[in-house]
Amino acid sequence: CLKFLESMDLNVEAKFIKDKEPVSPLGQTFSTSLLSVSVQAIFELEKPMDVCSTKKVIRDILLPCNPRFCCLMTEDKHGVLHWEKIDVNIDDHVFVPEFPPGQNDYDEFVNEYICNIHLTPLQKCRPLWEFHFLNYNTSSARATLIVNMHHSLGDGTSLMSLVFCCVTRADNPNLQLTFPSSKSLPRKTTSSYGSWGFPGFFYGILHGLFMLVLVMWYTISDFVISLLRMRWMEDSKMPTRGPPGIEMLPKVMSSVTFPLEEIRTIKNSVGGVTFSISLLYF
Repeated sequence: CLKFLESMDLNVEAKFIKDKEPVSPLGQTFSTSLLSVSVQAIFELEKPMDVCSTKKVIRDILLPCNPRFCCLMTEDKHGVLHWEKIDVNIDDHVFVPEFPPGQNDYDEFVNEYICNIHLTPLQKCRPLWEFHFLNYNTSSARATLIVNMHHSLGDGTSLMSLVFCCVTRADNPNLQLTFPSSKSLPRKTTSSYGSWGFPGFFYGILHGLFMLVLVMWYTISDFVISLLRMRWMEDSKMPTRGPPGIEMLPKVMSSVTFPLEEIRTIKNSVGGVTFSISLLYF
């Protein structure tokens, strides 16, 4: 990532200082007084963390890879949010909490700490990210790292790319993390004739018209139902729907573990990918 930034013709840092790049429309939506969306990444580790070495990785790799980690979100006189370059003090973004000693495991303390992070908004007087180091034993890890970032810093793809830039291979720490090339799924071959004996060309036209009508039907029906629910109808009562005001109640952290072999079995059966199968569990 560092070599990539150095090879760019456009000086990203100078651009941020001179132009004060405006926050994207989606980022501004996530930064209103009514809605503030953050991303919490929780890493469960087998060994305790060295806070000093991790801070060095943050300073030397993380900050240069994403200039927004060195920027404040400021608002101009027209109410438009911009990124303003500042000097970052990493110590202001690193937190090492202390829990009562003498506990066999700290699951309850860690879960409560994570819930408090969810309920505490990020301070806009500094860049919108935090690292929390919890070197305490839990039932599933020796240590826990919590990264709390505002969603305006990036989407899922860019943030995952940033994570991959900060880690190296276990067998050779001098090499960046690599993944095996994905194998393309075999395409299903279709017959040149439809089920009614039409040539493939006419069958394709009929299929396209059918899909067009289907899309129009679902679009119109969803639009009408949305209007009715906004004015007269109520949302369907689901088991996961709580009473009014539930969003203001304290939150509790819970987790469920699924065997990876079970996910792989489903993936091989349906011919999908592991990520898509994992989303089905939620």
